[in-house]
This record gives sequence, C-alpha cells and structure tokens, in this order.
Amino acid sequence: MNIYLCAPLLADVGLGPVLRDPTVPILTLVVLAVLIVLSETLVLFWLRWAAFPRALLASLLVNTISTLTGVLLTSFLAFMLVFLMGPAAVVIWWVFCLASSIAIEGGILALLAKHPPRQTWKATVLANVVSYVLLIIAVPVVPTVLSDLVR
Repeated sequence: MNIYLCAPLLADVGLGPVLRDPTVPILTLVVLAVLIVLSETLVLFWLRWAAFPRALLASLLVNTISTLTGVLLTSFLAFMLVFLMGPAAVVIWWVFCLASSIAIEGGILALLAKHPPRQTWKATVLANVVSYVLLIIAVPVVPTVLSDLVR
C-alpha cells in the first residue's frame, strides 16, 4: 500500500510521511497547503475569532507548527500502521491526523488569544473538519490539474 494514500497532504500533522514520498510534486504540496490555510482562515474569520489578517496569521502559524510536529510524530507511526494493519490503517490514520491537528492547533490558538475555551475549540474543530473535507476532495484532483497546467 502506498503511504501517499494514507496521509493528508497539507500543512498539517499528516505531512510527515508525504515529505518523504518522492512521487509527490512540491507544487502539489504548496497548492494544498495554501488551500488549507485559506480555508481555516475563512472559518476563523467567519466565526469572528479574529479579523482576517490576524486569522490568516494564526492559521499559518498553527498549521506550520502542526506540520513540524507531524514530521516528527507521524513518520514512524504511519509506516507502522500501514504495515501492521493493512487497509484499515487508512481510516485510522486520517482520524489520528485529524485528532492530532485539532489538539495541537487548539492549544496554540488558546495561547494566541484570550477567547473563551468553547469559542477556541469550536473554531479549531470546525476549521479542521472543513480542511480535511477539502482534502478528501482535493487530493485526487489537484495533482491532475497541476500536471495539466504545467504541460
């Protein structure tokens, strides 16, 4: 099983194994990262967590930290899951990445602004659910579109 299928491809916890996959073009990673940062920014702004520039900065910061954590935390775990559990590992991996992203990003957002915890966690959960749904849609589409544009 290709680890590429098991990892969310964005500036998020699941990026660790994807960075080691030479078949994933850098442009694909950049486009997906931009889509995720913008989608999470819009959710934070829509929920009135912060003004747009501050929401953009917060989204960029939490996703960068989440990615760095993912590189350290998940590289080994992803391969272990795939080899030990087979196809069921894909679902377990996505759930693990989503839960890790929510925990990491929620903690950072709580430190960035003194909003009530309920508001911060609501924004974090909604932003990450939106970004993971976007990923499920974008992962099969973006590489194809980019390769067509580059030709």
